Amino acid sequence: MRSAKGVAAFPRGAEPTRKELTAALAASAEGVADLLTRAEETGKAPMWKGPAASLLAYFAAHEAHHRGQILVSLRLAGVKVPNEVKYGLWEQWRQA
Repeated sequence: MRSAKGVAAFPRGAEPTRKELTAALAASAEGVADLLTRAEETGKAPMWKGPAASLLAYFAAHEAHHRGQILVSLRLAGVKVPNEVKYGLWEQWRQA
């Protein structure tokens, strides 16, 4: 699996620990922040045509897509997800 510089790439079937996942997510967030900063400063990003704002919008939409996949998978598995989990991100943004 391909990964960005400094971001862990877990092989298929791997079961990373909570600590490994947390570290990988933090490294990924830093990488995305660096990418968006460079895109804003230079007016371009690798493999992306358009302004940095549209890249940020793409990332937000892509994240929402994965959140939806996770919620559907949990629902199909019979897991009841509390509204605080489903809508927690939006509530945090509303309060900010």
